[in-house]
Amino acid sequence: LISVSSYAQVTKVQIINNIPDVSTTAVDIWINNIKAVPDLNFRTATAFTNYTTATPFTIGIAPSGSGIITDTFLSKTITISPSNEYIIVLNGVRSSSGYSPYKQLSADVYSNAKTISAGNVDVLFGNMATDAPAYDFRSGLLTVANNIPYGTYSPGYNVFSPTFTKIRTTNDNGNVRYGTYEAPFDDPGMLNKSALIITSGFINPSSNNNGPAFGLWMATSDGGNLIELKATSPEPIARVQFIHNCADTTGDTVDVYAGTERIINDFVFLNSTPFFEFYGNTPITFGIAPKNSSSATNASYTQNIAFDSLGTHIVLANGIKSAAGYSPLAPFRL
Repeated sequence: LISVSSYAQVTKVQIINNIPDVSTTAVDIWINNIKAVPDLNFRTATAFTNYTTATPFTIGIAPSGSGIITDTFLSKTITISPSNEYIIVLNGVRSSSGYSPYKQLSADVYSNAKTISAGNVDVLFGNMATDAPAYDFRSGLLTVANNIPYGTYSPGYNVFSPTFTKIRTTNDNGNVRYGTYEAPFDDPGMLNKSALIITSGFINPSSNNNGPAFGLWMATSDGGNLIELKATSPEPIARVQFIHNCADTTGDTVDVYAGTERIINDFVFLNSTPFFEFYGNTPITFGIAPKNSSSATNASYTQNIAFDSLGTHIVLANGIKSAAGYSPLAPFRL
C-alpha cells in the first residue's frame, strides 16, 4: 500500500459554476461516478482540488440533491496530466427555450491553470456570457486578452501588480468600449494569488428568462463565492491615428517615437496607422526620426501633444523637412 501511494500522480482541478439558467441555480458535481461536490451554487468555485491522473477524469453535472450517477444531465471526459493544472467552467443553459441566443450547457476546460503568483496577481480572462460578443479585455494601454469569443479563455495569464486596477471590455479594435470595472488587486488577500475573471450573466436578461444580469466576476484560486467587479468610470484613454502626408522625398519613410518608445517603424508616405491608445490629458513628446533610427535621440522634429481624455484623434504629418528645393517651403509640422 505504501509503495502504490508513493507513486500515485495527482493534479489540481478547479470547477466553477457559471450556469445562468434560472431553473438550475445549484448543481452537484460527480467525478468518476462519485459525487465530489454537492450543491455548487451559481457563481461559486471550488478550491483547486487534487485528483488522480491514473484514469481519465469524467465530470458529471446533476441537479442539486442528486442521488445516483444517472441523474447527471451533462458528462465530459478529459485526460488530465500531473504536469498541468486545470480550470473547468460550467457554462450555457440547460433549458431549450426562453434563451436567445441559445448556448447549450458545456464544461469549458483550461489546461494551463495557475494556483499562485510570485509577488503579484496572475490573472486569466474568459468570455462566458452566452449573449456577449467577442471581447477584448484591456487595462490602461495594454490589451490583456485579445478578441475572446464565448466559451474561451485568454491564451495565458497576465501579471498585475497588487494595486487597484481598472479593466475594460471593448470590441476587437478598441473603438467600442462596453464597460469599465474595478479589479481589487490591491486587496491584501490577493497578493501571490492567481485568479480568473469571466463575463457572466446576460446582457439582455429580458431575452433570457429574466436571468442574472451581465457583469465581470472573479474566481480566486481559493474558491468560494465569485467576486463581482464593480462598474466604474472609464479610464482616461485617448485613441489616436497617424497619417504620413509629408511629401518631402528625404522623409518619404520615417520612424515615429512617443517619448522614448518607437511606436511606428518605417512609416511610408501616404500611409495611415490603426488607432493607438494613449493616456489622455498627459503631454507626450512625439518625435519624427529617419528610417532605421536607433533611438528617440535621432528625431529631427519633436512636438508635445496632450490629447483629450476619451477623445478620438488624427495626427497628420505635413509640410517639408528640407531647407531648400521646395517652393513654397512650408515647414514640417504635426
